[in-house]
Formats: sequence, C-alpha cells, structure tokens
Amino acid sequence: MTDKEIAPEAGNDLGRPARDNKELKKIAMDLVDGKIFTDRHFRQGEAERMAQLVFMPLALMDEQQVPLFMAEQPHLIYEYYDKAGPRAVNGYPIFFSMQWLRKDETFIMFKHYDKLAEIKKAFMEDENDG
Repeated sequence: MTDKEIAPEAGNDLGRPARDNKELKKIAMDLVDGKIFTDRHFRQGEAERMAQLVFMPLALMDEQQVPLFMAEQPHLIYEYYDKAGPRAVNGYPIFFSMQWLRKDETFIMFKHYDKLAEIKKAFMEDENDG
C-alpha cells in the first residue's frame, strides 16, 4: 500500500499530497492504455450503487474516515486492474484498495487523456505507414 492508496485502517488520516503534472500524465497514459478502472466506467445510473461494491475501502470506512475522505474532495476514484481481487460483481472488478484525484487534478488528467487518445487515434488511422 502506498501513500496514494487508501485502506480502511484505524489511524489513517487519508490525506495525501497533490499530484504533480508528471503523475497526472502517467495516470492519463495508463487510462488510455486500459490499465486503470475508474468510477466513470460504470454504466449510467450505476455509480452510486456500485462504487462501494467495486471499491471496497468506500464500504469499509468508519464514521471517522468518511468525513476525512470527503474533505479530500475526491472527484475521480480509480485503481489499476492488476490490483483487482479474484472476484467480480456485475461484471466489474473488485478492489481492496483505491486511489483518487481531486477535481483540479481530474481536469488536468483528462486534458492529458484527450491529447493522448487523439494521438493514438491519429496513429491508428495513418495509412502512410510502412
């Protein structure tokens, strides 16, 4: 477990430093490459119901951890697929850890994501290869 992950342990104050641009670029690249599952992957209308089933730390937080977590102002919750447990729920992976981005970090990361996705799309559509 790193300082960027959260596990529902007693005494965990849940705080973390802000992500720098290099980290946000890495997250964007890993998201484009399909290495990350986010709360945005849920089908429409499922996020509120499924988040606690997929990201177990949300369900296991005690009454002291919830306000600490909400004070972090999480805007995007995610985890790497390689950290998924052996089971699934309704076709979604189950994680016993999670990471999050704040709103400003999410905005920057998705700017990087859009740029990378466009580059990847252009590369795949380029017929002048070879």
